[in-house]
Amino acid sequence: MRTGRHLLLSSVLTVLVVTLSHTSLAHGQAPVGNTSPLSTSPGNMLAKTVGDAQPDKEGRILVSDFRVADGSSKSEGVTLVSPYVEPDPREVLRDPTLRDRVEVHITSEVVTRLKNLGVSDVTEHFKGKTLRVRGKRTGVFYLGFPAALVHTVTVDRLDDILVTGTTAR
Repeated sequence: MRTGRHLLLSSVLTVLVVTLSHTSLAHGQAPVGNTSPLSTSPGNMLAKTVGDAQPDKEGRILVSDFRVADGSSKSEGVTLVSPYVEPDPREVLRDPTLRDRVEVHITSEVVTRLKNLGVSDVTEHFKGKTLRVRGKRTGVFYLGFPAALVHTVTVDRLDDILVTGTTAR
């Protein structure tokens, strides 16, 4: 006999498996139907590219055109985030990957090296700039309707950060 908790847990697991399966199938595919400017914002489209990137021999991927909108500093380093626009819910139902996002995490060792080079606030230094970074990718699913995948690219070498442009703030 199943209790209410067992039914709830099996329902959550079913939703998770269906969401994971749909997300993995949808990566790399263009949204179906008409798309609004929301779904084609740089932050949303970058997540698809990062999700499909093939790592090199060291397990690193290259991320081009990462536009820095904001960031946060913690003891373990700095996390930079790209601009993100919440897509239209109808589009998300057709393509759940539109909710996916990308973050770049700069390790504390790289932050220390940047500070030694005269960069006092790493977050402010990169805000409004476009970067090309190389690092190891991890992903975290945040459950909701639909689930969102946040790709984090961890940069642990100073040479793996290149400023390729400046955007208007």
